[in-house]
Amino acid sequence: MPEDQSTPSDAHRTNQSNQDNNIFIPRRLRNFMYILSIGTPTCASFLTTSRPTDIANWSRPFPYLCILAGIVFALLSVLSGVGLLGFINAIQPNTVREIQPNHLKFALTVTLLIMPFLCLFTSGLASITRYLGAVWFGNSTWARTGVTIGFAWFILMIFVILGSIY
Repeated sequence: MPEDQSTPSDAHRTNQSNQDNNIFIPRRLRNFMYILSIGTPTCASFLTTSRPTDIANWSRPFPYLCILAGIVFALLSVLSGVGLLGFINAIQPNTVREIQPNHLKFALTVTLLIMPFLCLFTSGLASITRYLGAVWFGNSTWARTGVTIGFAWFILMIFVILGSIY
């Protein structure tokens, strides 16, 4: 019979890690549900009220498509974060050695690592784009100019940040 290579301390650490995950995952999902419970009535009241000014025109479908895209990408961010959490909990030292020679597995792992941030970034960009679209469909030239300059500044900041990181 082969000997068991694990020690009691390894089993204790694994058990402690599982207990930590059993506490952490429900907390994270509960926080998400709190945010969703705040966002749903806000969105409902926003959709049922009339527009107070001509600066932004919310009667077009484009801003609402951006709202829908923002919600979908926020949900994808949470789901990919939960998947990433499961992957990180299941990773072993041998897993890294197995991934390195296989380029497809390496690319998929890197994609899984950046997916929560990428989806959350896309959700924020959709949120900004909905306001930009609503103002562009409005009747105020000054508001159009201001929003366009602000959005151009935002894109420039993203390029500067990414350029300084890499």
